[in-house]
Amino acid sequence: MPVRPDSAWRVLQEVSLADLRDEGEQAWYALLQTEAAVRGGHSLSDDSLIRAAVDYYDHKGDIGMQARAHYWAGNAYRRLEEEEQALREYWRAEELAREEGDMQLLGAIYNNWAYLFWVNGLEQEADSLYGLAGQIATQRNDSLLLGESWCRSGAIALDKGKAYYPKAEKLLLQGYEIARQLGNKQLQRIATSSLSTLYARMEKGEKSLRYAKENWALQSDTSCCFSTYALLGEAYYRSGYYDSASYYLQKALPSADGSIDVDVFMRLADIAKKEGDNSMQAMMERKYSTKSRAYFEHQQGQMQALSKVMEDLRTSYEQVKIREHGKIYLLYIGGLLFALFVAFVVWRRRNRQQKGYLQQQNDELSSEQIRLAQRLEEKEAEIAALRTEMATIQSQAMQAKQMQLKQLQEEKKALLKEEFEHLPVYAKMKRIMVDYARSEQSEEEMSEEDWLQLEEATNRRWNQICLKLRQYELTPTEIRLCCLRLTDFEVSRFVCLFHRKRDFYYKTEGVILEKRMHLPPKGCSLKKVLMDLALGITAESKGEKAE
Repeated sequence: MPVRPDSAWRVLQEVSLADLRDEGEQAWYALLQTEAAVRGGHSLSDDSLIRAAVDYYDHKGDIGMQARAHYWAGNAYRRLEEEEQALREYWRAEELAREEGDMQLLGAIYNNWAYLFWVNGLEQEADSLYGLAGQIATQRNDSLLLGESWCRSGAIALDKGKAYYPKAEKLLLQGYEIARQLGNKQLQRIATSSLSTLYARMEKGEKSLRYAKENWALQSDTSCCFSTYALLGEAYYRSGYYDSASYYLQKALPSADGSIDVDVFMRLADIAKKEGDNSMQAMMERKYSTKSRAYFEHQQGQMQALSKVMEDLRTSYEQVKIREHGKIYLLYIGGLLFALFVAFVVWRRRNRQQKGYLQQQNDELSSEQIRLAQRLEEKEAEIAALRTEMATIQSQAMQAKQMQLKQLQEEKKALLKEEFEHLPVYAKMKRIMVDYARSEQSEEEMSEEDWLQLEEATNRRWNQICLKLRQYELTPTEIRLCCLRLTDFEVSRFVCLFHRKRDFYYKTEGVILEKRMHLPPKGCSLKKVLMDLALGITAESKGEKAE
């Protein structure tokens, strides 16, 4: 299937659904046909096939097949341009794949989920997911997944501006080399497209034109490759060949991609200006203005819709967890009640066997029996009232439930801390700090992979704090220092991980608070600011309160 999806598609087309009488066979056929259609680039009329597969495997409870079905449902909805439903399917697939421990599928989910975010303008979220996909690819020696994650991360870095061009170039060239070695044309097209764009923005026209031509040569159908026409037009423009640039830019205009049209109209206006064609320049600028406004409004709408879906999914996930804990609590109460009932029955039987004892003892036992029965009835009434209260979720129970939720969150926090302290990077940091305490040097040092593992662990513990810090344009070193500040390590110990002294921390802390977050350095604790940020209290709101 992954190697020759078109052949798989043709074979499946010859199979009649009526011949598959078993419900399991029909679900498997529906899943395979959807996968072949998506891999082979065939159109999908609706979601009926994949929905049948998803419903069947959800009913059967096979976690591995559930994860796969929801993953391909996400891909199908993305093909049908139903991005919000695709996001919901990727979310569910990721939960199931993690539960099953299927790292190969998990890497594919992160890769496609990230692409969905990227094309809809959510670049920070996409970059984070591509990072996770790259880590899984490294662990599993999956060259194809690693190459694509590098290419996509490079394209995201490219859009961040000139300061990120070196990083983008490094990632894209690494991804391009993997694509070339594997002979994977799709990945080569991705890499050459981004490289051509990068060198165009770096004013390196020859390199931009080289990769644009290579991208053209990799196309299976050159009659409608509008993005490649746009690449060639931009590359020729950067090289000073305005006639060729105009020719290819005009060929790119039938594109259905609004972002391509916006860029093309802007560049055609530039060419007309250089050639002194004022009427053409004015016309292209009008079209650019109209197209760009419509495109960016659509893009903003998609970003807001997907962000809302993500927030709804997170809220729903937390509510499910609360309900699961509530069910466990009810089972515990029921078990306790049953144990009390059994104990009472046993006690009564023994009491009847002891009628030959002294009357005084019988009287005492009878009195105790009555007392216990009364207490048991009282407890049963209390338990019944509690069950009713928990089921109806009335306002009188909210405070108790909030306390339960707080306790569960504290337990989760403790588990996340324990998980962090069992990570290889935690042990490595402790070894380095011990070495420095003994001899002010260590044979070990933190690698880029170690820092990424630290950031991932910090995101899990502190509510995606690294994604929030990037909004303040912190450097990688500053983000890593913030991650360490959220640990229990003392400042005097962890600065050795940067090969620095203690004053390095305090200088960097001042830069983060004053220049990045625009907070007064005096009277502010970086650790407190970070913990507030993890809870959703932004630096801007803290600054307003300070004023």
